[in-house]
Amino acid sequence: MTKEYTKGLVPVLFNKAVDEVKNETKQWVMFDGPVDSLWIESMNSVLDDSKKLCLPNSEIIDMTE
Repeated sequence: MTKEYTKGLVPVLFNKAVDEVKNETKQWVMFDGPVDSLWIESMNSVLDDSKKLCLPNSEIIDMTE
């Protein structure tokens, strides 16, 4: 109701996966189901060569190799 940004499922999962990789444990995040074209466009920053997830609150999650 306050319109304050809170992290959703994807940023929480990605943060956890990145933290686990730092501990040398590989993690996979898999999505099952139909993919909406608007949703995949917002994930485009992770899918290109920069491998960074940019969130609406200006947080950037660096993905690993």
